[in-house]
Amino acid sequence: MAALTVVLGGVFAIVFLEVVEALSGLLLAFSAGGFSYLAASELIPELQEEKRLSQSLIQFVIFSLGIVMIWSFGIFFAE
Repeated sequence: MAALTVVLGGVFAIVFLEVVEALSGLLLAFSAGGFSYLAASELIPELQEEKRLSQSLIQFVIFSLGIVMIWSFGIFFAE
């Protein structure tokens, strides 16, 4: 269902580009927040099941690097 809303949002943005252009930052933030929530809600419980501290630390570092990478893309590719 979440993937279908992305497709619908893309079609909506293309059709109503002039209207949506003023709201593009807000819509982008809303979409990113939704996907971050989905990723975190699926990953965090699985991370908590890990018994070895070293493996949990590696998973946390990789998860954090993913967040930093997305943030840096936002800075480097900002208009």
